[in-house]
Amino acid sequence: MVWALVADDHLFRSLDRGATWHERTLPALPRIAKISFVDDRNGWILTTGSAATGCMAQYFAVWRTTDAADTWQKVYEADFTSGLNAGGCKTALAFVDTQHGYVSVSGRDIAPAILRSADGGRTWSLSQRLPDPPGFLFEPSVSTLAPGAVADFGSVLLVSALSEVSGDVRRHVFRSTDRGGTWSYVVATLTASDIVFLTPTRWLQMVPGSSSSETTDAGASWHSFVTDYTQAAGVPPQIVFGDAQTGYATVRGGIQRTTDGGAHWTHLTTPGT
Repeated sequence: MVWALVADDHLFRSLDRGATWHERTLPALPRIAKISFVDDRNGWILTTGSAATGCMAQYFAVWRTTDAADTWQKVYEADFTSGLNAGGCKTALAFVDTQHGYVSVSGRDIAPAILRSADGGRTWSLSQRLPDPPGFLFEPSVSTLAPGAVADFGSVLLVSALSEVSGDVRRHVFRSTDRGGTWSYVVATLTASDIVFLTPTRWLQMVPGSSSSETTDAGASWHSFVTDYTQAAGVPPQIVFGDAQTGYATVRGGIQRTTDGGAHWTHLTTPGT
């Protein structure tokens, strides 16, 4: 089962791993930032508003469906006056089951942190800020540290974050063992490319047209990863895995699927085309 948001306003579901697609409904929203589904029926939408200067605050709301996107209900809403939850730009959404979800928070003037829910998105609490990586200091308007989507493996949560200061861009990994309440620094990666967490210890950095890398010991060592993934677009793909073997990559409307952990990829028909 796989879900796809096309052009930010069309939602599709496939029950045969992307061979065929069927369009589902979406609520009438001005902007859909991210979607997250955990099965063929339960999903969430993160919608956001314009951010204040430096991402000091940003409106966001969370919508939920429990009937395969036949209907949607708004389960949470925060405005500029909603205390800790208002600060920062909301850049990623990840639910791992019907109760546990995460929203990544960062900004030019906001230290990075993770919003977490344990009740299906009805309430949210803010984690402690991510610690500064070695040799990096978060300073408002000077440097940024932007986390991506949280990967939840039960006892261990992982998130990668991109640091930038004076044009120097690096990728870092953080770990939580208390369901996202606090985070500890793990390692810096070989390149600034995004990381795909397949298991708590096996991670991939897919670099189209270059050398992709793999670690099987949680970043302690890296080696070349042989893959037949190719694309014409000169921008990084978005890659998500449903389990350690099955994943999807999309860039500029194209979709590819792997069923062997990223080694081999096949092209799929883009829904709606």
